[in-house]
Amino acid sequence: MKIQNGVIDMSNIKCLDLLLENYECVQLQRTDILYFEIKGFTPYDKSGCGNAQEIFLTICARANKLDAYVDDFYEDNDKAGRELPFDRIIRYHDVAVVKIIFSDDIKNCVYANWCEVGIEEENLYHTNRIDGEGNLRISISSNTKA
Repeated sequence: MKIQNGVIDMSNIKCLDLLLENYECVQLQRTDILYFEIKGFTPYDKSGCGNAQEIFLTICARANKLDAYVDDFYEDNDKAGRELPFDRIIRYHDVAVVKIIFSDDIKNCVYANWCEVGIEEENLYHTNRIDGEGNLRISISSNTKA
């Protein structure tokens, strides 16, 4: 298990996959992650996966490109007409899981604290904003906003 009491050694992270409620996946390279913090992490078992009460993430503006999508959500990987990842995340507030992929290819999944609102399956605890430099700040917390 790579996560110990919610503490993550950022130097060993290769990338993060943001798994969205509709099964889309946005992959962020280590160099695109400006800030990453997990609070209240409770592992399920020795697999290293578990729930987090709070997830805070700041993503560099340069990561906002169509190539960040790594899912098979669209047939033939057709990205024509698809919105940019930041626009998608801001519109739906539905980051469900942060998959941490370490440099040795060990993977830990951190499940976001979720409070569903409405029929769109948006997370009431998920807030985000674009800062003055174009970076995306995400907060998934019942206590704190982005």
